[in-house]
Amino acid sequence: MSDNKIQLKIATPERLVLEELVDQVSLPTKNGEVTILPNHIPLIAELEFGELLAKKGDEDMPFAIWGGLVEVNDNTVVVLSDIAEFAEEISLEKVEQAKQKAEDLMQKKGQFSEQEFADLLYSYQKHTALLKVGKKFQTKKYRKLANIKNNFKN
Repeated sequence: MSDNKIQLKIATPERLVLEELVDQVSLPTKNGEVTILPNHIPLIAELEFGELLAKKGDEDMPFAIWGGLVEVNDNTVVVLSDIAEFAEEISLEKVEQAKQKAEDLMQKKGQFSEQEFADLLYSYQKHTALLKVGKKFQTKKYRKLANIKNNFKN
């Protein structure tokens, strides 16, 4: 592998989502957003809800991610995330409905156990992250999206 490229692997418990050579990767960690460039120092970090943005030339690869870990070592970035969705495939209508349902249920806090309420909060945060990334994509912020839909691993 060339010293000026990064091997990016994104996996969820269900599948290998993406495996691609990229120029840089920006992602949300519990300690803030991190941008990984070639020859980055080794790193292991816990992921936060938010957007993972990989760049390949002038193409952008935006994903909504939440939960999991990232490991950086020897120009390889491995993202093990609870969920990772390519921004172009996010259904804003469905996500908005799910977020609203979680908000409505959270108003009835006293009717749920602590664990059930924590699950609702997790659902709300997850759908908020999806909505943020999906809306950002819809505003055409990305000038050129990488044609990676056919590259998704099943």
